[in-house]
Amino acid sequence: EVIGGPLTDSARRAQWRIDWANRTAEDLHHLWHYQRRANVEEALDELVYGRDETWMLHLLGDAGAGKTMVIRYLASGRFAADHRPDWGHPRFPVARADFDHLDPRYPEQRPAEVLLALAGELLAFSGTRASERSYRRFQDATDELHEELARTGRDAERGDRLLSVAVAAFAAFTNELPGPVVLVLDKCEELAKL
Repeated sequence: EVIGGPLTDSARRAQWRIDWANRTAEDLHHLWHYQRRANVEEALDELVYGRDETWMLHLLGDAGAGKTMVIRYLASGRFAADHRPDWGHPRFPVARADFDHLDPRYPEQRPAEVLLALAGELLAFSGTRASERSYRRFQDATDELHEELARTGRDAERGDRLLSVAVAAFAAFTNELPGPVVLVLDKCEELAKL
């Protein structure tokens, strides 16, 4: 309240970028001895840069097979640098949501929690006021949704409508970012347990 909106927004933006840089440094540290996997990288290249209708890729394998390392390779920017070295700034937005770290009320009471986790990571790629406004609209929509679902006498129809609004607001936010935008859902087997 004392320092006002623009300075507060600048500080928040700086914190997002610091967090992003720390996570990138951690990813790069873990990738020190990374062994590239041609078959997986070809599938990622088709997903990210391809011209066909591929919009999803499922990495399936036993523990220790290297799925997390592939995700680190993608998220750190090394994948983009290795596959499109001719681009000036090849890094594209990548956000990860790990179901082990989501609010335990997901998905029943907080269905937009996974979108909040992804959007929080995408903020580091937000370079315009329009994208930040879009993020705030998304956050307001999820707050309204989760408040409705937390009420004792909640209206299921209104909850469904608010969920649709939150999803649309998330899509609008991702559309404000430089593309392609890659969303990674880690440990999806946690959903199967539900």
